[in-house]
Amino acid sequence: MKVSKFLIFGILILIIIAAFLFFLSVFISSHFKITAPSSINIGKPQLNFNIYTEGVLSYNNSKYAVPFVILNYTSSNVTAANFTLSLYSKNPIENIYYISSPTLSIGSFSDSQTVSALEYYLNRYGLLNGASLNVVNINNIYQIPRNSIVILATGLLPVSLMPYSGYTGNTTLLTLLSKGDTIVYVGDNFSSSIGPGSVIFKTSSISIAALESAGITWNFSNYIQGSRFYFSKPTFSLANRYYNVSYVNALNGTIIAFANQPDLGWPNASYMARDIALALYNRFWIPLIAYGTYNITNPSLGTIGIFALQKDITYQNISYVNSSYPLISVVASNYTNYTIHSERFNIYAKFNGSLSMPAQIAETQTVPIVIQMNASSTYKRLVIPHIDIYTSNMSYVTSIPIGFFNTSTGINVIKYESFGMPNGYYIAILKDFNNKPYAASLFYLAGLNITPISLNFKNGTFVFSLSSMGLPIANSPYSISLDNSYTMNGITNNSEILYILPKGSIVSYGNQNFVINIFNQKYIYTTSYTKEIFHIPIYYIELAIAIAIVIILNLVLKAPNRDEYYIDIPDFPPSSKTKVVIKKADIISLFEKINMHYHWKYMPLTPEEIKNEIASNIRYNNMPVSTTLQNVISVLTKLVNSGDLVNINNYYIPKKWLDESGYSIEYLATFRRLRDYCVTKGFLFTDLGASPDADMTISKSGREAHIFIYSESGKRSKIKIGDEAKKFLVFFDEERRLKFIESLYISFGEESEALKVAIANELIRLIDTDHLDQLII
Repeated sequence: MKVSKFLIFGILILIIIAAFLFFLSVFISSHFKITAPSSINIGKPQLNFNIYTEGVLSYNNSKYAVPFVILNYTSSNVTAANFTLSLYSKNPIENIYYISSPTLSIGSFSDSQTVSALEYYLNRYGLLNGASLNVVNINNIYQIPRNSIVILATGLLPVSLMPYSGYTGNTTLLTLLSKGDTIVYVGDNFSSSIGPGSVIFKTSSISIAALESAGITWNFSNYIQGSRFYFSKPTFSLANRYYNVSYVNALNGTIIAFANQPDLGWPNASYMARDIALALYNRFWIPLIAYGTYNITNPSLGTIGIFALQKDITYQNISYVNSSYPLISVVASNYTNYTIHSERFNIYAKFNGSLSMPAQIAETQTVPIVIQMNASSTYKRLVIPHIDIYTSNMSYVTSIPIGFFNTSTGINVIKYESFGMPNGYYIAILKDFNNKPYAASLFYLAGLNITPISLNFKNGTFVFSLSSMGLPIANSPYSISLDNSYTMNGITNNSEILYILPKGSIVSYGNQNFVINIFNQKYIYTTSYTKEIFHIPIYYIELAIAIAIVIILNLVLKAPNRDEYYIDIPDFPPSSKTKVVIKKADIISLFEKINMHYHWKYMPLTPEEIKNEIASNIRYNNMPVSTTLQNVISVLTKLVNSGDLVNINNYYIPKKWLDESGYSIEYLATFRRLRDYCVTKGFLFTDLGASPDADMTISKSGREAHIFIYSESGKRSKIKIGDEAKKFLVFFDEERRLKFIESLYISFGEESEALKVAIANELIRLIDTDHLDQLII
């Protein structure tokens, strides 16, 4: 009995402490306000460039030829830039023609919507620089010049373009392909065609044979997940696939097929136009001779070299460069927007010799450089060649003398050389005494690998081994320090560095950074210096915990002595009910009282909260009024009908509060749900109108997020992107969120495109109050 009393007393104390902590957290959450840092409002990214020089380099002992270009650039509002060097077999994009065919189409979008969206997205992808978008009626399709882009979004091939259809004019699908046109076709396969009055004709066997003889065949198409396009429902496929788009090179031209009717492949013309522009921008149907990319983060200004290493050319086919179509494309982006710019340039490959070097060279590795220099002359003359070494952005590094040669034909020599420089790509150019270039080569200098042999923190002695591409390092000067202290200079000995701290040096526990400067480059080796502690085997700890639990349970859960009692409950008469009339002003005043009690402002209430407040504040003959929830809802509904209250999904608020605050009921109800969720989850949050950069700023465990509330009317914060805080756009319910997404993706323009990019990159997350468990910061 004694144990039972102590147990009950202990449980009561725990309940009192838990209740105190709960109400304290609610009080703190309701009053604590966070001053959010100012967001960065990033403008449209801009990046300008000009070509400093270009050319072709030999690579990997002259097995390959690598086209390259050196660019000077300046930028603003750019967080990332992607440079692409492409050499195509022909000009990918010239003039673009959209075919207007209102009487020979099925499932098409209107011409005005399609052309407007095409102009926007073609400009977005930089495809109208040096080209133009023209609208041509299908009756005048014969006027389209050679080598054009023809956009035919008719749902089925117009019967007038089907060869041998009986309705054929002077120009058919095969005529366009023979002229070298690229046809972007949106529609079903060619087993049928569309005629006047939307009459569908079955394609004759003669027409099918004509298409097949040109290499145009099709088969059933499977959907490819993870496509780059909005288009996801192809009904057929041509010979080649690019995600959910197919294409075939036929005669002198190409057909690119989005294989379905427009209204079955996309929800609107904007989606279709974006996909067509993206397909033209990627130029996937045109053979690439060479290709290379270069990425920069947070660029401002500088010089970079771009080398076509992703797809190179064999040295024997170097002449292909001279007949190619070279193109530089730059995608500059920030957190909310992007710009695309493409520019053609000229490149010509002509050598008066050769310079052969390995593709990769280790630090201090001695490698052969094979030099061949054409110096034809009718008489012998003195030739003094040398090799200049440049970084990948054409910054001069050093020169390598080759010697003196008295010749009338040229020179063929092998020069052995080693390099000790920062790792990266380098350009070697063979020149004569007057700096006339004869040949050039590209090579990559590999960096160092640092391996600790001995790390003795107690006596301050450390030994490191250096290697490059698995090869030892020749004796080279270096400096070494520990977290930029205790600097020591020396020369490597058998690829090793011995580092000894001065006597009396104190090294604290934790991460330690050994900084090694060698070959004009800084290398950092990080290790951890930990304190040795007394170790207790884990199974001893587990055994002790198990024994303690058994003892506690034996004391606490021991069954107490139990006395049994019986209570005789008499029959009670039914309770009486009294009809009470409550003034309208008294009901409305309850909203003020509840908000004041919880230190809220303009927060909508539920019928349950009104019911409880009636019992607490309204009396009849000095007795509390108890009413049913059904009666409360009935009263609130009458006040809504009279215009005194406004409600949304079981939340009620006085109409005058909307006028005073400037917020809508949708906004305030969303805020109320967010407030309730933050309290239950222990989030700190700002009150209504308290955050300068968002509708609500929430935080927990040092992490912060900005909440923006969507409302179709009333005040709301403008979304800004740029800081590191997570951002959520919160909707009152799932229906409103889905409706917003649908309306967003049928619109286009600067703001909607920026928001689409931010959502796609998860810079803004869309959630609703039905799924607040997705509010993870």
